[in-house]
Amino acid sequence: MIKRLSIVVAISIAALVGLAGCFTTDSAEDLPEGWPFYETPDPTPIPEFVVNLPGAYAIAGTQPSGDTYEGAMTIEENGEAYRVTWDVQGVSQTGVGVLRANILTVAFPEGCTATIYERQPELRLIGFWSDGSGTVQREEAIPIPEIEPERETIDQVYVLRGEEANGETYTIQLSIRFLDDADDVLVMRWRVTETNDVEGVGLLEGDLLSAANPVECGVYSYQIDENGDLNGRWAFFGIATEGFESAVKDE
Repeated sequence: MIKRLSIVVAISIAALVGLAGCFTTDSAEDLPEGWPFYETPDPTPIPEFVVNLPGAYAIAGTQPSGDTYEGAMTIEENGEAYRVTWDVQGVSQTGVGVLRANILTVAFPEGCTATIYERQPELRLIGFWSDGSGTVQREEAIPIPEIEPERETIDQVYVLRGEEANGETYTIQLSIRFLDDADDVLVMRWRVTETNDVEGVGLLEGDLLSAANPVECGVYSYQIDENGDLNGRWAFFGIATEGFESAVKDE
């Protein structure tokens, strides 16, 4: 009995030695890629066309029933992750996304839905999602470009109406023109009286127009609506309250 046990132990030791030999190598090139596996690999570089991932998207896809749907999706940065809001047929849900290379993985807690989007070079997203029903559906998201006012929309003469800090109202003329060939620098001219024009500078960023009046040390912030009209507020050095004004094109 002792002899038989000794033989079994000897065979076991030999087998372990032989198995260990399977993992020995004389060259690092023989090791599997990524070995040792417990080390954290370097992060995959994010392609240039994925940098501007946040924004608004129009989406279209297929339900498990086979019906199609259309809606909107918004992607916002949230630290190192992303906040993704999905809105279809009046139903809105928000999930969290993680980006690796050009792959955005999103989990929506409502309905336990998981979605994987691949960002294409033309900036659209091709996605596949599942809600645990056993089927995988396809969805496509196309970025909605921000609408910026055309030069002709903002390069105008306006009738400006506002309210002073003391409550008095005023109506003056405001003219705006682009500075030479600049795309975002404007020349602002407020006609305070028939013989007194105050000239300043403006900066256009999307539908937001910021302006400065160096003569009276004032700053202005205007929101431009779809008609090209302005709604804004202003503040002057030494005055603790702000004023409000609106400008419509002088037809």
